Parts: sequence; C-alpha cells; structure tokens
Amino acid sequence: MFEITKKVDKEFLKKLATPVLSMEVRYDDFAEIRKKRIVSLVNMVFDLSCNWHAALPFSDVVKNTFAEESYQELLREVLHLYNVETRLLSNSITFHGPANRVKDIFAEKLFKTMEKTAGDIAVAYTRKVYLEPLA
Repeated sequence: MFEITKKVDKEFLKKLATPVLSMEVRYDDFAEIRKKRIVSLVNMVFDLSCNWHAALPFSDVVKNTFAEESYQELLREVLHLYNVETRLLSNSITFHGPANRVKDIFAEKLFKTMEKTAGDIAVAYTRKVYLEPLA
C-alpha cells in the first residue's frame, strides 16, 4: 500500500510542476509516519469488518467495536499522523527566491490549523456516531 501512495504522489507532482516551484519527495523524511497511518487505518477497518453483520448501520458497528473514547482517539491519531506527514512533506517543496521563507511560515500555520481541525473533527464524528441510538 505504501508503494501505491508513491505512485499517487508522482502523478500529483507532475501536475504541480512550475518554474518557480520544485518538489522532490524525500520519503525518508516521512515514510515511517505514512506507514504508521496506513497501519492504523487498516487495523481500524479490520476491526470494523469483523463486527459488520448483515444490515447493521455503520454507527452500530462502530459502537459494537470501539468504546467511545477509543474511537475518538483513533480518529484523532489518524488525522494527527496525516497532519505530521503533510508537515514533513512540506520540506520537499522548494520555492525559488524569498518565497521559500513564506512557505515555511505558511506550513507552520497550516499544521496548527490542521491539528485543531483534526481534534474538532474527531469530537464531532464521535458525537454523531455515539449519540445515535442502536438499531
């Protein structure tokens, strides 16, 4: 799965190429984070799949699989790993000239915003799932 993500990255980079921007993905910077995120998602899907019976709604499957706090923490962790990966990936971007410093400032602000949003999303989705009555 990790190797497939590299193909997606390559296609994405082709579409971004411009004279003022260059990007070379340095997988050594974030490979372990990406792999950890993939494993977390695969484990979550596996756990949910083991408890998915007949016509149960998704919220019931989640409730039957995870305690509310565990589900929220799993969502938060997956989103956090994605945010860290994105932050590290920004090191692969080079703007030529003074814009490179602006990129670093923007990347830090983006990371902080993404972290707050990840927490908000984890709480909102957990509430949505766990406030629904079981079928």
